[in-house]
Amino acid sequence: MLKKVCRFCNLDDRSIYNGKYVTLIKSRFPVVKKGHWLIVPKRHIESCYDLNNKEWVDVIDTLRMIKYRYLSYKDDITSTNVGFNDGKLAGQTIMHAHIHVIKRSKGDVKNPSGGIRNIIPGKGSYERR
Repeated sequence: MLKKVCRFCNLDDRSIYNGKYVTLIKSRFPVVKKGHWLIVPKRHIESCYDLNNKEWVDVIDTLRMIKYRYLSYKDDITSTNVGFNDGKLAGQTIMHAHIHVIKRSKGDVKNPSGGIRNIIPGKGSYERR
C-alpha cells in the first residue's frame, strides 16, 4: 500500500524563504491578489498548538521578515491578518500545521471592522445585541 504524501512536507521547490524550522511559501489559493503567504513548519505536525518554542521563535522571525521585506515598502499596505485554522471544524484542509499571513489594503473590503470575527457571519460587529 502506498503511503499518502503530505503536500506541505519538503516544500523547497516552492519556498521563497527558509528559516531554520519553517518555510515561507505563497498561497496557491490567495484571498488577495498579491500578499497571501503561508508559514509552514518543516516538521510534520497537524496543529500549530504543537509547535515547540524554537519553531514559534522562527514563526515570529518570519512574520517580522515578511513585514519588513514585503510590506513596509508599499504605501497602501499597512495591515495584515495572521492566523491559522486548527482542525477540520475550523476549516483546516491540509493536515499539516500552517499559518496564513494576508496583506490588507485600504478599500479591499467595505468595512474591515471585526477582522477575523467575520469568519462567522454576523459576528464581525462589536455592537451589543
